[in-house]
Amino acid sequence: DREFTGASLDHTIWFHAPARADEWQLHDFTCHRITGARGLAVGHVFDPAGSHVATVAQEVLLREPRA
Repeated sequence: DREFTGASLDHTIWFHAPARADEWQLHDFTCHRITGARGLAVGHVFDPAGSHVATVAQEVLLREPRA
């Protein structure tokens, strides 16, 4: 297994409905692409009733630690 250090380059949240921070939520994230040292993940957030309340996108910079 290879180790990586990551840093967020961009993080966006689009709310589609009111969401409560004091309730359980399901976060379903998928890495859509890693090219070179950059990656893109997109996720969906669901409330306890199963309603899709938000979409999240994050771009990340990945680096291998120096030896």
